[in-house]
Amino acid sequence: MKHLLWQLFAGNVKTTLIDENPYRKSKRPSNEIVRAKRIPKGIEARKPPAPRRPEQEIGALKEDHLGKAAQAKHAAKAAIKEKRFDDAWRLLQEQQHYWLSHANRMNFTKAQTFELLASINEDMANISRLEGRHDAALAQIMYAIAADTKPPQSRTKKLSSYFNRCKFDSTFTIEHAEIGLEMLKKDPIFGVVQEFVASLRNGTASTGKE
Repeated sequence: MKHLLWQLFAGNVKTTLIDENPYRKSKRPSNEIVRAKRIPKGIEARKPPAPRRPEQEIGALKEDHLGKAAQAKHAAKAAIKEKRFDDAWRLLQEQQHYWLSHANRMNFTKAQTFELLASINEDMANISRLEGRHDAALAQIMYAIAADTKPPQSRTKKLSSYFNRCKFDSTFTIEHAEIGLEMLKKDPIFGVVQEFVASLRNGTASTGKE
């Protein structure tokens, strides 16, 4: 039997080289494709593209918008201290632009967007006050309060002082501004706020005594 097997396979058995250490780690990178055949010249193995992570991309955009907004706000504060009011106003508008971009990207509601931007109007009110434009300052602070469903107490306390600086006719008191503010909260529109302040200035605002 042994002799028969030797005759059948003699000269036909190929020696197989066995790795002396079968558990040795390959020197090839783990992500490299190992092909059984030689790759034809001019053809290269390509790595598959990394899967896209939409949530990471949105996060990067979010940080970019908020980061640029923070830089603009910081620069605006510095400009206000140096009494460079035109520069400060421009920088606050840049901050507003970046915050609006962030709000659109994150699908903020109308109310959430108003709340986000309200603090910018407070800073604009401060600039107008420093410039002596008290009617404009009052409009800005009223809008900043009306646009925020829960404005900070430090902001609401400013209404009285901003109103008094305007020195309207004695017919109009802070109570008129407070009533107007409650109406504005239902639908904060800056143009409407400006018209209300203008009506206090020219004496056409309702006194509530009719």
